[in-house]
Amino acid sequence: MSYEGQTKILCEKGHLYIYDANDTPHVSSWTCPFCGSGQAWIAHVDQTNGIDDETGLCPGDTKLRIRDSHKCKCKCGHVHSKEPVQYHIPK
Repeated sequence: MSYEGQTKILCEKGHLYIYDANDTPHVSSWTCPFCGSGQAWIAHVDQTNGIDDETGLCPGDTKLRIRDSHKCKCKCGHVHSKEPVQYHIPK
């Protein structure tokens, strides 16, 4: 029997990193590769049996909301990302 999935980790500042379930680092010592913050949230997403028809998500998954703080509007009027996307940390 095989297991397919991924591990999603949010750091304390909301940066998201997704690892294959087989390549997940030791989460107790994990630090954000971008900012060096520690882990604030983790989800183990089981993709073995596909998506749940009711939720549209795989078991263990959560829809994450993006913070707007990472965007800026330049003189030309376009909205750009000024840093990696940050997400609200689920409770």
